Amino acid sequence: MKKLVTLEARHHTKGSVLFAWQPQGSVLATCGQNRVLNIFNRQGEAQVEIPLTSGNGKCLQMEWDKDGELLAVLQEGSSIIKLWDANQNLDTDLDTGMKDLTLISWSAVGPQLAIGNAKGDLVIYNKQQLKKQLIRGKHTKKITCGAWNSENKLALGSEDRQITISNPDGDTLHQNTLKQIPGDVQFAAWRQGGETGAGEVKDTTMSVVLGGRSLLLYDQGALDRTPIELACVTSVGPAIEPSCAHATMRPYDFLADSRSYTVLANAQKSETPIE
Repeated sequence: MKKLVTLEARHHTKGSVLFAWQPQGSVLATCGQNRVLNIFNRQGEAQVEIPLTSGNGKCLQMEWDKDGELLAVLQEGSSIIKLWDANQNLDTDLDTGMKDLTLISWSAVGPQLAIGNAKGDLVIYNKQQLKKQLIRGKHTKKITCGAWNSENKLALGSEDRQITISNPDGDTLHQNTLKQIPGDVQFAAWRQGGETGAGEVKDTTMSVVLGGRSLLLYDQGALDRTPIELACVTSVGPAIEPSCAHATMRPYDFLADSRSYTVLANAQKSETPIE
């Protein structure tokens, strides 16, 4: 691994820094405790500085759209999503009309931006049509996590212990009740064809971090079936707290990452997980 660039502390002041690389890797967005959105080129040269003043200005999340054209910024205590256009070097404010925003997530294949809040409401913004659609009561409590797949379906998890699958217009296609609050949801890419590695790559398997102690694996083609549950138990103590879930190209090889451990498990085999 080769160091690419070092950014001076003056850009962020003391404290933690959020960052997000443009998908093409040519632009880096950062925001520190000084509540300033910074845009750097690949050489680490500052291009833009945008003070974040909506709400209390604290940046909670930044995410690029699939084309690397628009950067969305979620600020604490604000109903505004800051949008920065990389092509025009222009920032605009998207008023969601909602309070207590908790999540932003760009579609992996379309122009949609999903925005969730603490009441379980959802806004879907279309960057091409410049239109937003408000869906009240998508969930009954705080939306905690979300992800899109290559079929442009949106999965959302909530403190109401529900996982919903919706189309790009926000219509609910499927809803599952969980035993505990979902902490993270991702769609995992795996290759059909088993051990041979042949076949088409699909990302229709959904993994859900459940209650900080296990992973649920859903087959999007059979959501009514009982999901596979992987308990994250280590040989040195109680169950670890997985912070994310990810799958390799082989079917159902999953990583559960925590502060201290990484567990590799294959749900199709009765193998002891590798720590």
